[in-house]
Amino acid sequence: MEENKELNEELNTPATDEGVENNNIDPTMPAAVAAEMVQEEEKPAEEEITAVTADLSEEPKKADDVTGIYNGSAQHLDNTYFNPIRYIHDGTISIDDDMEKNRATFNAKLSKSKVIDIVSIIMMVLAFAGVIIVTSINRENAEMAWLTWVILSIALAIIVFSFVLTTIYNKKNAKFTQDYLNDYEDMLNGYVISDLNINNPTLCVQAKVDDQDIIQAHYFRTINRIESRAVVEGQRNGYHFSLAEVAVVIPTISIAAANKKPEDLVNLDGSRYIPENIPNTSTGTEEIASQDMTMVDLDLADEKQAKKRERDLKAANANKQTETATGLFGKIYSYGFAVSSEEAFILAFMGNQDNTVLPDYLTGFKAVKVPSLRNNIVVYAVNPVSVSKFFDEEGCSLINDIAPNTVVQSAFISINSYGSKVGMTLSDDIMQLPIKQLAHLGSFDLYKDCTDKAFAFIDYVASKAGK
Repeated sequence: MEENKELNEELNTPATDEGVENNNIDPTMPAAVAAEMVQEEEKPAEEEITAVTADLSEEPKKADDVTGIYNGSAQHLDNTYFNPIRYIHDGTISIDDDMEKNRATFNAKLSKSKVIDIVSIIMMVLAFAGVIIVTSINRENAEMAWLTWVILSIALAIIVFSFVLTTIYNKKNAKFTQDYLNDYEDMLNGYVISDLNINNPTLCVQAKVDDQDIIQAHYFRTINRIESRAVVEGQRNGYHFSLAEVAVVIPTISIAAANKKPEDLVNLDGSRYIPENIPNTSTGTEEIASQDMTMVDLDLADEKQAKKRERDLKAANANKQTETATGLFGKIYSYGFAVSSEEAFILAFMGNQDNTVLPDYLTGFKAVKVPSLRNNIVVYAVNPVSVSKFFDEEGCSLINDIAPNTVVQSAFISINSYGSKVGMTLSDDIMQLPIKQLAHLGSFDLYKDCTDKAFAFIDYVASKAGK
């Protein structure tokens, strides 16, 4: 994966180097600068300086290196305006009821502004109507011209007043909406992380996600743009934790290609996976083909039914999405727990095809067949043998508990030497600010449940990593 020049220099520089580290030199410095500082501080022999420079320049890339193409402008998290999350879910009232109460309060404030808008429009219409009527009546009566000017002045005053009033209330509406968005994100995130044991969680709705939280997932080879908001920061089990709402834009890809599963797989022991022969029938016996006795033929014999099916198929294809440029539209979790490069792996949970994009940044990774997992879970690993300990009976059970649904439309878990990342593509039930009454009760619970189960598996990996 190739990035802009600045990002490449940062990511490709070794995080630690013995020769540099011993002299307290910033490990992100270019090798030439580091060598000059070594020479100035310790005055080593020329050949020793050359050796340090050579070691730095010849450092091999990690197996899960994230050098790649990011066409957006690099942005980093500014935590100046973060505030503690206020919402605490005590279980006495459902999250749906709390959300509905918050929505009703917002709509009550907004309704007053709507009344003012309507009154302003009526006043302007009446003013225009008065001007037209008076002008028509006094057109042939010169003595009444003064009345026309009086009406025009009053009408102009009314119009100006209406515009001023509308402007003032539009600003109030914008503030109401911003306050409502802050309250919604506070409640949503406070509820979702309520069982993750996050210490000192803080939220800033206007904050932008650190681009590295997306890049280091090692999921998208090329990223055109990242949009984000509502960043949560905190600590979990001694590691940094963050959560943000994101939209990741990638080069346009067909839905079929985005959902194409890998065909060349390996087993957890590193050997090549060879699919078993699938029996021709459910009983394993061979069935002889028949030209006139299958159910398909019987259905097709009915001409009306066949035509109806053809029409339905055409209608379905006409409304079906064929391409996508959205790699992720939902939430991204970044967690500081990391494994070695050899233990790096990616889990992709496939859901609805229109909302599923399998990873295309697989340099250094192999597709792995894990028999105990559901068919819609795709596994990639740097070293299948090294990660096999994570996919024992308990690990597979935890993974199988994570299932896409109507709210969590697809998801991925990526754990590597940069940390742990969880991405979820979410439905409008979560991603849209609720203005109307909630359409589907239980949506917030489905989202939270998937989050809890994803981190339950990450914690299991943490218990076995490095052993």
